[in-house]
Amino acid sequence: FCTIAEPIRYYNRDNESGAWYSSTPDWHENGSLIREDLIFEVITNGVVCALDGNGNFEGKKPFVPFYQFRQSLVQSIHAQHPHLQDHEALREKLLSLPDARETVGHGWYWENWLLATDVENTAEEAVDSVEWLNNQFHILAVCYTHKPTGFVFTNYRFRDKRSRSQIFRT
Repeated sequence: FCTIAEPIRYYNRDNESGAWYSSTPDWHENGSLIREDLIFEVITNGVVCALDGNGNFEGKKPFVPFYQFRQSLVQSIHAQHPHLQDHEALREKLLSLPDARETVGHGWYWENWLLATDVENTAEEAVDSVEWLNNQFHILAVCYTHKPTGFVFTNYRFRDKRSRSQIFRT
């Protein structure tokens, strides 16, 4: 069922508390808490993947917004790999390599120098998979080589399994 009529109410979920609110299109206020007997079905690809609402009911499966899913995935990767460091640490490591500062000082813009990776020769490995709203995602370990220094580092990311990109195992 689809309609092109203007919505009468919007339904929003508070990201901190998980409480559901309604608002009107003209005011966009989250001032009206949804009744506890109202249940939201979240449907993806024709399948109910979450049953949520403000009440407690049998079969409740709370909706998890994508950014919360992504954040919990990042925390999980950091817990599994406590040696991981951030972008700033990578920059410092690259600049600490022999002759790095001299190379940057001879005409390279340091941002370009830092990002000069051999993207054509990366190696990807699917190290795990996770699910969000009935969609499967690969967790990828991607090995890059920094062209100016030859330094090899691994970056973790995730990609929808339905993506056409090929997974290369090393």
